[in-house]
Amino acid sequence: MDIESFADEWYRESSIIAAARDRGAQLPDGNVSPATGGVLRSVATALAAAAVVQAGGDGGVSSLYLLEGMADKGVLTAIESAPAPDQVAREVFREAGTGHRVRPITGKTLDVISRLADHAYDLLVVGPAVTDRAEHLDQARRLLRPGGAAIFLGVFGADQCVLNPSHRDEQTSAQRLFLTEVGDDPSVTASLIPIDNGVLVVFIPASSD
Repeated sequence: MDIESFADEWYRESSIIAAARDRGAQLPDGNVSPATGGVLRSVATALAAAAVVQAGGDGGVSSLYLLEGMADKGVLTAIESAPAPDQVAREVFREAGTGHRVRPITGKTLDVISRLADHAYDLLVVGPAVTDRAEHLDQARRLLRPGGAAIFLGVFGADQCVLNPSHRDEQTSAQRLFLTEVGDDPSVTASLIPIDNGVLVVFIPASSD
């Protein structure tokens, strides 16, 4: 057993999350791993997050992990542009009884985020299927309260194409450049976690405004 498999098995998912995982198993982009879910929950807990934005989900699994870590009365704004995961997520929220804590919005993530209030959120989570990551980080600087964080999922690509220098298509090159720029950016504190095709956690210091 490798390290990542051990970490995934180490987590004991609730029956609600397990049911959501089964429901969304056939979605094109799959679900976050339990280890990634644990990261989402832990960061939300560390921030005592009361307001979270999720740009592109996975049928509700990652959302449920976030809700577990958020403040009891915290509200999750879940933005989804693809119809299939949007429908599954709404069903998951209804069955889990979390509808009063989730504000689901259907639309292009950047378009929706650009209309959200400045410095009104604690955490932004960007799903693996969402492109334009640099633009989402720019929005995070405006969107988040000082000391907030942005988490980018699947930053190595579905087939870890970012790690393969022979992949030079526009999207892969943009993902490589994004990772390089974040790594070189002294205005943020970032950690790249080698699980689930790469999880990038970027903390926006209080002095970054």
